[in-house]
Amino acid sequence: HDHIVNTLIINAAECEPYITADDMLMREHADEVIRGIEILAYLLQPSHTLIGIEDNKPNAIRALTDAIKTSEQAIDLVVVPTKYPSGGERQLIKLLTGIEVPSGKIPADVGIVVQNVGTTAAVYRAAHFGEPLIERIVTVTGDAIDHPQNLYTLIGTPFRTLLEHCDIRDDYLSRLVMGGPMMGVTVESQQIPVIKTTNCIIAATEKEMPAAPPAQPCIRCGMCEQACPAQLLPQQLYWFSKGKEFDKAKNHNLFDCIECGACAYVCPSSIPLVQYYRYAKSELRSEEIEQRKADHARQRFEARIARKERELLEKEEKRKARAAQAAQVQAEKKAGSSDIDTSAKPDGAALKTAAAVARTKLKKAEKALLAAQEAGETEAQLSELRQAVSDATQKAEAAQEALDKGKRASGTPSSASDELKSLKVAAAVARTKLKKAEDALKNAQSKGLEGIEKLEQTVRKLAANADSAQQAYEQAQQSSDAEPHDAKIDLKALKQQVSIMRTKLKKAEAKRAETDNPESADLEIASLKERLTKATEAAEQADSKLITQAASKGIDLKQLRIDAAMARASVTKAERALTKNDDNSLIPELTSAIEDARKCAEALATQLSEFE
Repeated sequence: HDHIVNTLIINAAECEPYITADDMLMREHADEVIRGIEILAYLLQPSHTLIGIEDNKPNAIRALTDAIKTSEQAIDLVVVPTKYPSGGERQLIKLLTGIEVPSGKIPADVGIVVQNVGTTAAVYRAAHFGEPLIERIVTVTGDAIDHPQNLYTLIGTPFRTLLEHCDIRDDYLSRLVMGGPMMGVTVESQQIPVIKTTNCIIAATEKEMPAAPPAQPCIRCGMCEQACPAQLLPQQLYWFSKGKEFDKAKNHNLFDCIECGACAYVCPSSIPLVQYYRYAKSELRSEEIEQRKADHARQRFEARIARKERELLEKEEKRKARAAQAAQVQAEKKAGSSDIDTSAKPDGAALKTAAAVARTKLKKAEKALLAAQEAGETEAQLSELRQAVSDATQKAEAAQEALDKGKRASGTPSSASDELKSLKVAAAVARTKLKKAEDALKNAQSKGLEGIEKLEQTVRKLAANADSAQQAYEQAQQSSDAEPHDAKIDLKALKQQVSIMRTKLKKAEAKRAETDNPESADLEIASLKERLTKATEAAEQADSKLITQAASKGIDLKQLRIDAAMARASVTKAERALTKNDDNSLIPELTSAIEDARKCAEALATQLSEFE
């Protein structure tokens, strides 16, 4: 669409010796060639259509002349001298029109389109019969062939099939070439298939195509320059390619070389010039590909940097917007502070936060005191830290008391379970403080530090507080158990408490053998045993209550537990069977079984959750 085509040229000149495939096509199917030319002329609308054919094809010339007479298209048949490589695209254009295609350009840039006669025949078959390119004419020749001939060959046929059809003599075969003797390539296997560009197969003997002699130094005779049809400087291109000066070779129009091999053929030093040119072209193409990749990577990197900068700017703008919004909200709060009712109730969330902060400060102060005692600090420093702990304790207690008052003032008194939970937490905190004080006392006694008497007083005081907190919790628990209510029994929590007590008891018994104060360890073990007994009794009583409640509803809770456990075991067993299964036909059945077992287990678990 971006080129104006003035001339359509049909290349009917065989490009190399030995090859007669196009000659046979024009002799046998001249009408198809002309009909294909008409289709191309309809598509391109050229002002002039030419057929260039060499003068060594009289039968093809006669067949095309007769076929042109039946065509309404203005087609000129031009006979050119037989001279290699007159079948080259640029060389044929120069012969027929006198126009030279500039370096780096294509024929369409000068208003010319060139097509081969094989292409015109394929266009005709495709347009009139919807037939793709599934066959072509292949010339099978060479001195190792008894009956050289042109064969209509299906694409994909192995070379060996064609060679056997033409009676190849394997004893004489020295080299198998695909293409012509000048531009063809040697193939190592006879099982290579025919492709759409396979126009000739040469089975040559050693005498017909002898091995190339070793290359000799260039004598600068200039014969290669005289033989070059593209009017290049093969000698300079050779030096640049050999010296890997590829940019200089490119500047000397390396890519205008059609690799016809004429320069290598006439070289008296037997230098493989074409191989050097192909090597230089491949290196230049590789460099171009790498350059494109590097440019693409650079563009991606620059785009990434720009994207990062843009994201940073967007984040900064969002941050400024949030800051402005926060400042506006703060200003509105200050402006409306005079309208706030002073009799409003305290903010429960703020009191809760204050209590948490006070507890955190107390914990930090206790840690600082313990670290100072371990480090052997002076008594003055220890006194300051003890005073800080005392102040933090008072503040924590005050904050907790304010929180409790806030809850009562909010009009939503806590339930019995909440009060029991608070007492439980208080008992745990008291025990933790006692343990830390005991550890500090042991450390001070072992290191002979000062202030042991004060630490002993602190331990006695904390022990009394821990006992009173534990008694308050146990009394509240007993009273809550004694009160008749419909609250749900948390059997899982009670069993967990039994497990915790049992673990603590084992640890205490294990530590008794290592401690220097066995009497204190015995007291701790006795206390833990008593608490374990109470926790066990509470769990058993809760279990009995659950069984009684379930029996009142006509449900056997023990059997329900057994059924739920068996259902879970069935799911696990089915999943293992699916993992170990090697028969794909059983997968749907096993999957269905797993789904059914899972549904049953979920139903039993749901029923059991009503009681536990």
